[in-house]
Amino acid sequence: MSKPRSKTNNLTWSLKGPKDNKFWLGRWNPGPAIRAKGYKGVDLWADGIAYTLEECKDKGFNELVELNHRGSKPLAPSLAIQLAEQLNAIALATPTKTQAEEEKKPNTTRSVVARPRVKTMNDLFTDYLDSDEFKAKGPSTRQGYESSIKHLRIVYGPERPKHVTAELIEEVFRTDRDARGHTTAHYAYVVLRLVLNWGHTKNRWASYLPARDTFNQLGLPKPAGRIRVAFPAELNAMMRAFDDPASIYDELDLPQAERVLRPRRSGGDALIMMLWTACRVQTSLTMIEDAYENGTIVFRPTKTAKTTGVILEIPVLGALKQRLPEMIRRKRAIFQDVAPFRELIIDETLKKPYWRQSKKSGIRQHKRFNDLWRERRALAGRIEPRLIGATTDRLGDTVPELNAQDLRDTAITRLTNAGADLWQLCAWHGSNPEHMTQLAQHYIQIGESHAAQAGEKLVKMVNAQGIDY
Repeated sequence: MSKPRSKTNNLTWSLKGPKDNKFWLGRWNPGPAIRAKGYKGVDLWADGIAYTLEECKDKGFNELVELNHRGSKPLAPSLAIQLAEQLNAIALATPTKTQAEEEKKPNTTRSVVARPRVKTMNDLFTDYLDSDEFKAKGPSTRQGYESSIKHLRIVYGPERPKHVTAELIEEVFRTDRDARGHTTAHYAYVVLRLVLNWGHTKNRWASYLPARDTFNQLGLPKPAGRIRVAFPAELNAMMRAFDDPASIYDELDLPQAERVLRPRRSGGDALIMMLWTACRVQTSLTMIEDAYENGTIVFRPTKTAKTTGVILEIPVLGALKQRLPEMIRRKRAIFQDVAPFRELIIDETLKKPYWRQSKKSGIRQHKRFNDLWRERRALAGRIEPRLIGATTDRLGDTVPELNAQDLRDTAITRLTNAGADLWQLCAWHGSNPEHMTQLAQHYIQIGESHAAQAGEKLVKMVNAQGIDY
């Protein structure tokens, strides 16, 4: 029985019931900032005894909320998500105890000068998002920070910066890790730390903030690095799912009613582009037609171009060399030789790029490619289970599902397996040697091929020096 998935804040799941009748029970489990307002966690039952007004008040609610206790049947996941979001909205609208006490105090001042408004973490987040330092980041980085700050506002927003203690940060981190995953929780902490450190560099904020040691030396555990390299059989299955899903249907001997997917060659275009350029998903999907000329392709890495100004020119080889002319022909066939978009890879259903590069607004995502990838991965996974995380390796560990982002790991690992040295990787990747050494732990799977090459060198040295043992 798989655990329900949800990105709703403060919603956790636990397995309940007897051995022969297990079920997942949702629980509204508010974080420290909401608990500081007087709220307590509640289980989300579909049946049982309805909460009275007094019981609701005991849980922090000043109104009657449709909650049950002593139930036997859990709320369906969709209803649990809806109820948790409703409880979040109620709690978010409630002022903190500090704010409530301030509002209740009589105004005894006789001065005509208004008192300054209390500064909160929401003010700090807003100030940072308006700063030149934030605007200098690349589009992908800004998008990631904005998404994380949106969540941080819910947790820390009403708090005064001085009230953000090490204990509060650690508790929020643990709650986030359980509810949203270790990687997401750690990224949110990194963004919070970045914003607080930024505030310390500004005179208008320095006196309002906690000491740097409060949030810089917590030693919160980092998530394990994820390197996932695609197997050749997985890539073949994905290409069939994009270009020729009928061949998979035939292999599985599926009835006509289940043969619902049609070819989407643009997905195959993106896969090949990422494999043969080692680009991120966004860079590959914003590659323009004019960048291809005289056997090379020129581009700016979307994540670092604004800060480093790096322009890369790499040779067009292998499958990409065969595919590029076909991509251009299909694009011109869609638009009848009058293409309104410069991008090479076009969503053939919407007749638009998956990502559109704009000089004014940076990059706008059509948010279609990830959906397409998951759809075709599900089909390809029926003939290659490793794609969907349904197999284990030789040590018995689960092989994680293959994401589009993993094609970059695959591409750079293939370059190292082919014998590319550090300088050659730098020229392909666009990083300086020091940075490339640090990035190796994120992108290169050091495996048996590297061990075999090291072993060959060792044997050659031993034989050359006449070493017997």
